[in-house]
Amino acid sequence: MNRRNTLPDWQRFATYFLFLLSAAFYLLYFVHLRADFPNFSPWNDWAKSTDEGWYASGAVHQKVLGNWYSPGAFNPAVPMPVWSVLAALWFRVAGFGIVQLRVLALLVFGASMAMLWALVRRHASILMATLAVALILLNPFSYGFQRLAILEPVLVFWMLLCWILARRAALSAWPLYSVVLGMSMTALLLTKSTGLVLLPSVAAYFILCGQQEGSARSLLFRRGVIATAVMAISFGAYQLAMYPYREDSRLLFSVNHGRVHLSIVPRYFMLTLRDGGWIHPVLFPLACLSLVGAAIWLRTLWKSPLFTAAALAAAGYLMFILYHGNLQPRYYLVVAPSISIVLVLTLQLLMDRGPQQSNYRWATVCFAGIMLTTIVTMTVRTLRYITHPQYTFLSATNSIRGVIDSTPSSNRFIVSDLGDEISLFTGLSSICESYAVFPPADLDKMHHPGWFIYLIGTNKTTPMRQYLFTHHSVVEVARYDIFDDPAHHILVLYKVGSQN
Repeated sequence: MNRRNTLPDWQRFATYFLFLLSAAFYLLYFVHLRADFPNFSPWNDWAKSTDEGWYASGAVHQKVLGNWYSPGAFNPAVPMPVWSVLAALWFRVAGFGIVQLRVLALLVFGASMAMLWALVRRHASILMATLAVALILLNPFSYGFQRLAILEPVLVFWMLLCWILARRAALSAWPLYSVVLGMSMTALLLTKSTGLVLLPSVAAYFILCGQQEGSARSLLFRRGVIATAVMAISFGAYQLAMYPYREDSRLLFSVNHGRVHLSIVPRYFMLTLRDGGWIHPVLFPLACLSLVGAAIWLRTLWKSPLFTAAALAAAGYLMFILYHGNLQPRYYLVVAPSISIVLVLTLQLLMDRGPQQSNYRWATVCFAGIMLTTIVTMTVRTLRYITHPQYTFLSATNSIRGVIDSTPSSNRFIVSDLGDEISLFTGLSSICESYAVFPPADLDKMHHPGWFIYLIGTNKTTPMRQYLFTHHSVVEVARYDIFDDPAHHILVLYKVGSQN
């Protein structure tokens, strides 16, 4: 599909309108950054209370503990350092806190939207490129999760950057692009290990762009070898450098070792597709229908390197979600840009064929009508979230900070699964309750925690919790009602006294 350089007046107006609407909504993402994840939404995800702190923990520990590494505690920054490094550098410029971290996440998101626009623009009209971005920015699913400083949006950033660099590497006689591509693929893997399932889409885009533009096979082979070698060497060098911290990596992967048993794969396959509706209950099924149509009637779509790469990225990440069996809404953030690409490239092809064939004309009208209606409903719903912020978690953390400040006799150190998240809101020091390399007794001697915070509904009894309640006098001080999950909405603050 060639780029369209001229547009009818109605398409030009639609492009300007969507661009201005998307830009306005992107700016609105920066409002109420201390607010809760939208309460009473369809997406109940643990990320809203733990993941921001956990996966920026290297930067958080650097600020509140004086060192990026907390010995024996939960250190996700060892196997997944990229976001912590970016956050640490950003904190030096902008200061420390949850607002600063979420601003950084939104800047990364903005860069991703710019790359998405550039990628689609190369393969379709400017209207389709703008529509692809609008389908993300106007979506309430994006508003909820993109404002959280979690790993999935950063993964999307590296994926889109790798696609852009893959095309440059495939067409350029200069090997520098291949080197940068290899480093970017390493960053993709070190952002989150699930980046591995996105690498086939990078390879497909690299090969198909080279073939489409007439690059010699020998050139493609050499550039591919350089990029792969740089990725393997840089990734291997990092693993070697982190070998002394290998127990921290083992801890993280033991936490996420779960997989779906073969006997229930069909059931989880259907659940994975069903939960794709979290992205949007209309857009996700419409994209699946587009892929079916591309396999049967619209086979020309597969000639587009971007369509093929997007389909592979979506399929790869859905396979990870199926394999892992932990159907969390945030995982679908990585799938959303690919869904947007599939939809707009399908619509572009239908619009191109519509004037010549009546059956395509009707398909175009129906497809465009569904997307227009969806954009209107998404806009209204996202505006509702924007105009009704709630601050239950901020209120709780402010109160916790006040209680701890008013009790100077107790050490200001917290043990909690929400500890790193609370550190971002308050600046207090903490370690994670559930996950640690060292036994509880060693961590107790090392940190002498004065406070324990527990979210009711986490039914498991952890070794750290059992140790504190057995070997210390633990007294409940306060309870806080946070978020909207009926099973996990009471936060309890305990004062940890002297040893029994």
